[in-house]
Amino acid sequence: MSETTTVTGVGSPSFKNVIDIDGSINLDGENKFTINADRGESVVLNIRGDLRLSGFAAIELTGGVKVDNVLINVLGDVSLFGDSSVFGTILAVNNGSNTTINGGRVAGTLIARDISLANASVDGVYFVPEPFTILGTATALGFGVLFKKEYSQKNKKEKTKV
Repeated sequence: MSETTTVTGVGSPSFKNVIDIDGSINLDGENKFTINADRGESVVLNIRGDLRLSGFAAIELTGGVKVDNVLINVLGDVSLFGDSSVFGTILAVNNGSNTTINGGRVAGTLIARDISLANASVDGVYFVPEPFTILGTATALGFGVLFKKEYSQKNKKEKTKV
């Protein structure tokens, strides 16, 4: 038996809908979680637990809201298996969270830290590096600029001596 849960957005086209779920979303079989909002509206779905879909389960959109206007912020793990699908941008960058998509589909963008894909369909994938990787890269670039500046000043002084 399949079950559909629909969340309807309200307000003017510039209204921002924020839905907080203090827990996880676990759907299997043909169960659906439907976000209903008008064209031009933005929706943020905050999931404080895991997002797990399997079978033909889906997070779907109705009412005209576009995939690019839906952000699904997941603090826990993301798991999509079988023919499950999510419409919207999945943001899963919390430290320690894992994202596994095996046969699932993301119609939108996936932004995550630790991603495992197998037989997956994702419109856009962005890996987020560890903070120390970003810090190390910025430090290396800073030293490179500093040494280049010192080197060019040294060469300039040597040329003026000749």
